[in-house]
Amino acid sequence: LRAEVPRPIYLVAEKILEAEEELPPEWGAKGTTGYDFANLALRLLADPEGEAALTEAYRRFAGVEDGFAEIVRESKLQIIEDEMASELTTLVNRLAAIARSHPDTVDFSEAALRRVLAKIVADFSVYRTYIAAFPPSEIDRRQIERAVRKARGRHPNIDPAVFGFVRDVMTGDLGRDQDAVLECAMRIQQYSGPVMAKGCEDTAFYRYNRLLALNEVGGDPGSFGIGIDAFHRIVERRAASSPHTMLATSTHDTKRGEDARMRLVVLSELADEWARLVEDWSATLHRRGGAGVLDPNDEYAFYQVLLGSWPVEFRGRRDLDPAALAAFRDRVEATVIKMLREAKRHSFWARPNTNYEAAALGFIRDALDAEAEDGFLDGFMSFAEKLAALGLRNTLIETVLKLTLPGVPDFYQGAELLDLSMVDPDNRRAIDFDLRARLLPVANVTLEGDGAAAKLAIIARLLDLRRRFPELFAEGSYEPIRVEGRNAHGICAFVRRHGNAGLLVACRLDWSPSSDPLESPVLNLPDMPRETWCDALAESDVLPASLQTALSRLPVAAFYW
Repeated sequence: LRAEVPRPIYLVAEKILEAEEELPPEWGAKGTTGYDFANLALRLLADPEGEAALTEAYRRFAGVEDGFAEIVRESKLQIIEDEMASELTTLVNRLAAIARSHPDTVDFSEAALRRVLAKIVADFSVYRTYIAAFPPSEIDRRQIERAVRKARGRHPNIDPAVFGFVRDVMTGDLGRDQDAVLECAMRIQQYSGPVMAKGCEDTAFYRYNRLLALNEVGGDPGSFGIGIDAFHRIVERRAASSPHTMLATSTHDTKRGEDARMRLVVLSELADEWARLVEDWSATLHRRGGAGVLDPNDEYAFYQVLLGSWPVEFRGRRDLDPAALAAFRDRVEATVIKMLREAKRHSFWARPNTNYEAAALGFIRDALDAEAEDGFLDGFMSFAEKLAALGLRNTLIETVLKLTLPGVPDFYQGAELLDLSMVDPDNRRAIDFDLRARLLPVANVTLEGDGAAAKLAIIARLLDLRRRFPELFAEGSYEPIRVEGRNAHGICAFVRRHGNAGLLVACRLDWSPSSDPLESPVLNLPDMPRETWCDALAESDVLPASLQTALSRLPVAAFYW
């Protein structure tokens, strides 16, 4: 493509990178379409201290004992044996033909080959390898050997020679029938990608519901928060390898809107309160007589769906507009039905369980009954309002990071305001662009109202800054700022510099700073003449007395010079 077009082309790969996975450098792509950034920002905002409490609350309520990795493996095996069984048969036929061509492997049965290949593919930790010729790259070889090693360790009763044969086909180490072996290896890697997509994103993400904010394309719901130092190391590495990668927070494929995730990740900070409330809500709805038929795991997910997408205008039960509530309920029902069928536990796309789905719809209607007097909606809405306020803090932080870290920010349609959408097709509804056009000239960076105007204002001002200082954002350095003091663990700060221009960004992740100025965090800033600073987010040029003052007004601060 680059050879055909006489001007530079910006090329990124629609590629999901798993943990520690990098884009093959020989591709020459600028980076990915941004799923990795969305998950990096999310993990920065997740409170690691809430992991144990959330895990225990989920285990106690839903009864789920398996970790996410095990659920993914089981889900992939189900996909292999059901939806993609015919493709597996085709691959086994190719393997068997290669095996029959040599006396050392002629006795390998198709049944043994099928079992071994299925187990290896289920244990792949990435979507696929990219072998086009032998020998494979060291990266691809490592991924294959890791998957074989894990699968072989799980199944010591299977002949290890069969594992070795399949591995040698996938790596080209078999040493014979190279054309047939390469063709087979390439088809296996084309098979492992959709198995991962269907098994992980489209199944396991709907079975493991500990914290739905983490169940996102390119993410790992089994991992949790990431420390600030680790965050800086990852950004530095990406700034060196792919400084112009895309930075996305919502796409057509994300499981929920970016601001719904920003709300739900707050549960990591409120784990004990959340655990108590879920038990209380469930007990209340069970007393109505309709909730007992719903699987606790599905019920646990439902409360999170409701919290993440709860409309900001729904403030008081008595003030709920019936038509608006009914429209919202329709969206929730469609989302829950999709979740049930994707999970493939109680219902299926090919064979819907109409009884269970009807029970789930009845449960939703019970929960959203504004006339009920048992207090469920009142208590729920009080917590939803609290979560929305804290979620706005995360929204502003994520938005500033997307616009200031090395890379190219991407905005999904309509996400300039709060995006509380659910999984597709809910996130593909018509967008009111006229509303955004009307709000843009008057949007202010304040925490008043629902915060949508603040998000829009930050986007507009930082995009304008990027336009005014293109070299700073395209080529500028990334320098983590060391923070000291009692509350230092809650501050993420960095500087970007290019020539005489620079940008300082600071985010307060911990929104409970000490009132004692002696305990305020101290930023060890590089030598920068403060008299030339300008506030990138404020309307006026009047600078706050200190960075601490700026961060007490907003959870983010950005100064340029």
